Amino acid sequence: MEYQVGKYGKEIRFVNPAFTSMICARCGYVKKDLTLADRIFVCPSCGWTVDRDYNASLNILSRSGSERPLVPVELRPLPLASLGYEAGSHVR
Repeated sequence: MEYQVGKYGKEIRFVNPAFTSMICARCGYVKKDLTLADRIFVCPSCGWTVDRDYNASLNILSRSGSERPLVPVELRPLPLASLGYEAGSHVR
C-alpha cells in the first residue's frame, strides 16, 4: 500500500480510531453511554444526528490533520435491488 500511495505522490497517515464514534464530530461532546447497538449518533449537547460510522470517519479525518469541511449528506438504506440480488434469491 505504501508503494502504491508513493507512486501517486500521496502519503499515509496512521490514526488511532479508538472512541471516534463516541465523540461528536461537530462540537466535541463525548457520549460515553453509546453502545454498539446504537447505529445513530445523537449528540445531547448540540443535537447533531448522524450515522455513528460517518461520525467516526469525520473524527478520524480530523485526527489525521486534514482540513476538509463537514459536508452534510443524506444517509438512507440501500434498496435490495442495488445489492445485485432480489429478496429470497440469495442462497447461503
